[in-house]
Amino acid sequence: LEIAKPMRIGVQQVVPVIRAFTEQLSSTNPETESLIDLILQKGSDIRALEPQFRDQARASVQQLKEEIQAEQTRFAAQLNEITSDSMSSVTAYLDLFEAHKAYVARTREEMEHMTAHPPGSEARQARFDAFNAQQAELQTLVDAHNARDRGEAGPLRVPWQLLLCAQIDPAGGAGQVVDFEGGKITDAAGRDIWGADCFLCGALIQSGAQGAGRPRYHFLDEAGTDACVPCLDAWRAAHRALAASSSPSAELQARLAALNPRGVSGAVVEHDHAVFLRLVVQDAPDLALALHNALAVYADRPLFGVRRDESLPFGLADPPRAPLLPEPLPAEPSGAPYQWVSYRHTQRRAYAFARGLRRAMEAHGVECDAGTGQRHVAILGANCLEWLGGGMAQ
Repeated sequence: LEIAKPMRIGVQQVVPVIRAFTEQLSSTNPETESLIDLILQKGSDIRALEPQFRDQARASVQQLKEEIQAEQTRFAAQLNEITSDSMSSVTAYLDLFEAHKAYVARTREEMEHMTAHPPGSEARQARFDAFNAQQAELQTLVDAHNARDRGEAGPLRVPWQLLLCAQIDPAGGAGQVVDFEGGKITDAAGRDIWGADCFLCGALIQSGAQGAGRPRYHFLDEAGTDACVPCLDAWRAAHRALAASSSPSAELQARLAALNPRGVSGAVVEHDHAVFLRLVVQDAPDLALALHNALAVYADRPLFGVRRDESLPFGLADPPRAPLLPEPLPAEPSGAPYQWVSYRHTQRRAYAFARGLRRAMEAHGVECDAGTGQRHVAILGANCLEWLGGGMAQ
């Protein structure tokens, strides 16, 4: 109590609300003043220790994240050393991958536990328990006071400055900042809506803004599925080696299938989470810029499918890039599969068409509209890839 007196003099005198509350409650409860002193002192202690606790907790979790990232780098380097397509290389790959997956699972479980229970959390909880017990005792005194005398102004209530004194300084005035840390937001399947994990090894690829720019395979045929680039490349290499073997090992096939039980296919390389990619398109001020952003953001995704038994417009007879999707796509009922055109290729051809159209209109003397200053031309065509590209070109 002797230690708490300066706090009472400093805070209760500066904050009139607390001073008036103390005087009114002390008229029926003599122990009120000393209890409020303890609450204010405890709140001050918690405020002083919280930044230190948060910094220590974040540092511990960040250290584990860095360890996982370093292990990912070592794992990718070890995968690159497995170059042959022999059965021994498949065995080496599986041994390496299973050990890495177990390490990632163990370390991520430790990281989640440390996030929920960082070092010092028990002592921190004990401080909050003592603080809450004192607040409950104060509320009991207030309830007893109101039972005896409600007064003309109505029932007495604990000032919010006292209730929140563990978060803010009652004498600190306006402009104080309280740190807020939100939890992980998940979808119906329990997946982080702003995060991406490798479904093969379980490593964290991105969480919010952390990890943006890191390449990953994003699967278009299964929502919310991603994979590390080295992981999927190595898995495919092992799968090809087993498929090419004249006498594949049933044990190796079972171990390889266990790593990828869903058998997902149809992946493109992207560098950010789908939630943040959409923002670039949605923030465009007009339709033309929204189209430009969409074609750039989703450059490697398939946009239009053309049957292979038809003539391929836009110079697609000799595709300028390797096939976009590594596995064959589902065929039409007639059995004719599609050849896919990416957003990037569509953008390049549409922009080239737009430049040529502009030059053609100028060469043929197409006049500008006096009201809008724009040239107008009608293009009549069948429903085909050229028609869609022409619509983008305008």
